[in-house]
Amino acid sequence: MNANTLADELDDIDAYEKHQTLLGKASEMLRHQQAEIKALRTALMYVHPVKELTDEEIDAVWFSYKGDIKDFARAILRKAQEK
Repeated sequence: MNANTLADELDDIDAYEKHQTLLGKASEMLRHQQAEIKALRTALMYVHPVKELTDEEIDAVWFSYKGDIKDFARAILRKAQEK
């Protein structure tokens, strides 16, 4: 359930039922959203290490490589993976 679904359901029921069901549905939605936020924060905390090439390393690939720009890009990626 998300906030829009909860709002839609609340629009569809009368005032007495709204008061009875609002707290239960709202707490369910908030717990679900909190779990999603926690999962996203955990995922964002994991970062792949950056592999950088120096200008000299890039130049070495550029001057030694024959091919089109896509082949050059692949060669640069291979060189970075070697690090």
